[in-house]
Amino acid sequence: MPGSWLHLSGRFFGSLAARDLDRSEIELLDGVLSKAEFDLFMLQPPLDRRHGFEAARYAMSAGAPDAVVRAAALHDVAKRHAQLGIPGRVVASVCIKLGLGVSGRFRTYRDHGPIGALELAEAGSPAIAVDYARSHHAGRPAAVSVEIWELLNAADAASERSQSVRPDR
Repeated sequence: MPGSWLHLSGRFFGSLAARDLDRSEIELLDGVLSKAEFDLFMLQPPLDRRHGFEAARYAMSAGAPDAVVRAAALHDVAKRHAQLGIPGRVVASVCIKLGLGVSGRFRTYRDHGPIGALELAEAGSPAIAVDYARSHHAGRPAAVSVEIWELLNAADAASERSQSVRPDR
């Protein structure tokens, strides 16, 4: 599941600096996501809401269709089920990266993609959102074009670089 060690360290430092969404950012997502998707999105902790928002903003800026923007915003929606803070996520990611067996909340964290795909399917999300949630750590499914896959992966990576602490407006 986890990327390179460099990716993991970047994700860690981005997590430390992440701030929650402000009202205008929430309103922007509320205009893109369905009611069921928005409700799922808002169940996430602030760290994951920021990550999803930044991924969606990247996809929007690239001119992606709404379904792709929704996929970018929602791909990590099930991480919340693991109920791990930043230290727990670090330990889980290292264990997974090293190929160690994981159970309990660490397994839930590892399996957040397929878990999220089920939730998104229940919420009536477009196929691209379900497919990307399920497969974003496993590899491109045949149903997703190379171009869209690369855009979503770039949105995921860019969102980690753009998380920052900014004063509330």
